[in-house]
Amino acid sequence: MYETGLPTQGLAALLALNLLEGLDLGRIPLHSAEHLHALIETVKLAYADRDRWVADPAGARLPVDGLLSKAYAERRRGGFDPRKAQAHAAGDPAGDTTGFVVMDGRGDLVSVIQSLFHSFGSGVVPPGTGVVLHNRGSSFGTDPAHPNCLGPGKRPFHTLIAAIVTQDDSPVMGFATMGANGQAMFHVQVLTNVLDYGLDIQEAIERPRFLLGPLTLDEPADTVRIESRVPGRAVAALERRGHRIRQERAFYQKMGHAHGVVVRDGTQMGGADPRGDGAALGY
Repeated sequence: MYETGLPTQGLAALLALNLLEGLDLGRIPLHSAEHLHALIETVKLAYADRDRWVADPAGARLPVDGLLSKAYAERRRGGFDPRKAQAHAAGDPAGDTTGFVVMDGRGDLVSVIQSLFHSFGSGVVPPGTGVVLHNRGSSFGTDPAHPNCLGPGKRPFHTLIAAIVTQDDSPVMGFATMGANGQAMFHVQVLTNVLDYGLDIQEAIERPRFLLGPLTLDEPADTVRIESRVPGRAVAALERRGHRIRQERAFYQKMGHAHGVVVRDGTQMGGADPRGDGAALGY
């Protein structure tokens, strides 16, 4: 499993997937309270590490190997409680992202994602280029003790990630999703739908999702948005475990716009998200 490297939040998706390996997710009914609770709590743990450690590796020594080790995942799973919700650190949502995945007839695969961050980015166009520069520098912090502190020549933490899955060194899946702070948790949900539950890529993308974290300043940091297609009994059970649930309409556009390609038995299959504008095309 390959995710976009530092200083992006690709590390958070890998951390969450590493944690889930020890929970035997495939035995849990899809979209049950137990299933959603496991994903939500795993994402909380992964995002807490993301907010603490992700920065430009050229400007700080970051313990990436340790964070992704099986021993560390086992220790972190010790903080997982299957009966109740935990506290977590909140992220910073944004939008206006474009992603695409392309695979040719030989099986070569490219997964791409791009964004200026806020509308029109920094508003700066270097003369003679026609290129609008992004404003991702706003994601720097000012705490000198944190590796993502603003500094000369450094790249800021940012949320853009694209993924490729390989088997025997050959690409078998590529996907990307818009969705700002939610991208890593959307990657986890789509990938586990395919690998743990055997769904095809279109069904994996269409299945209901959750989004952890506030979308407005007045919302609590532990707000969990869940699409209305999740069974009501699962939502009620999550609330009993202490999750602060906010139900949203079916195919809620803030749940990301995912697109992907999967190879199964030599056949390439594409999927596109009905939550946004996009398409899956063959040629």
